Amino acid sequence: MPRRLLRLLPLLLLIAACDTGDVDAEPDCTGGASGSFTATIDGAPFEAEYLTFTFTQNDLSVTGSVTADGLQQRLTIVVTDIALGSFPVGGGAAATYEETEGGETRRYTASDGEVFILQDFPENPSGTFAFTARGGGETVTITGGVFDVYP
Repeated sequence: MPRRLLRLLPLLLLIAACDTGDVDAEPDCTGGASGSFTATIDGAPFEAEYLTFTFTQNDLSVTGSVTADGLQQRLTIVVTDIALGSFPVGGGAAATYEETEGGETRRYTASDGEVFILQDFPENPSGTFAFTARGGGETVTITGGVFDVYP
């Protein structure tokens, strides 16, 4: 496995550990932030109510989540060796999408796509993204993603 992908593993494990267990509660993760995190998920708008970030050794993770009508959605973008420019999924970027409803969580992992960093950390990391994610035999398409974080 390429070294860059191995560096993503600790961040993805940290993200997976940030589970509320209660779809009506704010995510229990450190590093709360303000800003915006939006996308279109299978044609439906996504606008995060809660935004968290982690920045470790020049690696950035941004998570946005929203809960409505008993459905919690969580979208996470991870970029290693953050700098301005393009990062393909699997080659410097990773992404996940989760839906939790009725105590059941469906997880999807990006298989292809891209994250584009417009502004570098620490000022306020921002960027765009689009990817296809797969999980449980299903495919989810995320398009028009934009994040703008104010730590």
